[in-house]
Amino acid sequence: MAAAPPTCSICDNPLPTGGPELKHRPFCSSRCKLVDLSRWLGEEYRVAGPIVGDGAEFDPEAAEALEGFDLLAALNEEDLS
Repeated sequence: MAAAPPTCSICDNPLPTGGPELKHRPFCSSRCKLVDLSRWLGEEYRVAGPIVGDGAEFDPEAAEALEGFDLLAALNEEDLS
């Protein structure tokens, strides 16, 4: 039994198999690509992880080590070297 052809995750249309439309993969069109981006930006999609504020992401030792650290200054120093 042959596998079903891949479809767009937004509109369920079959994905193109060749030509310039391949640039939109894994979507069928730029419209579907933008719909997906809009859903990410609107927080309809989320990556699973610890709940913010549950304390799981806080490391007091790491926070103390970063005290006074200036990321922009460090990046500028790196660029000048």
